[in-house]
Amino acid sequence: MVNLRLNQFGNNVFHVNKAISYCHEPGTKAPFVVGMKNTEGRLGRAEDDGEEMLVECVRLSDIIAEHIQHDFSLVCDIEGSEVELLYREPEALNRCRFAIMELHKSVLNGKVIQVDETLRRITSELGFKLIDRNGPVVCLAK
Repeated sequence: MVNLRLNQFGNNVFHVNKAISYCHEPGTKAPFVVGMKNTEGRLGRAEDDGEEMLVECVRLSDIIAEHIQHDFSLVCDIEGSEVELLYREPEALNRCRFAIMELHKSVLNGKVIQVDETLRRITSELGFKLIDRNGPVVCLAK
C-alpha cells in the first residue's frame, strides 16, 4: 500500500486479499498453501510440507460489482484459477481494457489446459491483443 501512495495512484487502485475461486462458493473459506517462493502459492491442501492457511473465496464478477463502475485494468496472479475465470466467467472481463496476468497450466473438467492454449483463448475469443510476454506473464490490451 505504501507503493501505491508513493506513486500517487490515489483511489484508482485497490487490492483484494481474497482468493478468486470457481470451485468454492463466494464467502466460504478454502485452504491456501503458502509456497517457499512467492510464485508457488496455490489453493489446495498441503500434502507433505508447506504452511496452509484459510482464505475467503470470491469471484471476479463479485469484486467488479462491489468496487468498479467503469472500465478497468486488472493485475491478476491467481495461481491457476485464470483458466476457471476465462472459461467460466469471461463476461467479467467485458470492461477490462488492460490486463497483466501470470498464466499457469491448469486442469478444467479433467482436461489439462496449457499456458499457450489459455493465451490463444484470451486473444482469439475475448478480444485482447498480446502486448508483451515474459514466460508465463502476459500484458494484454483491448
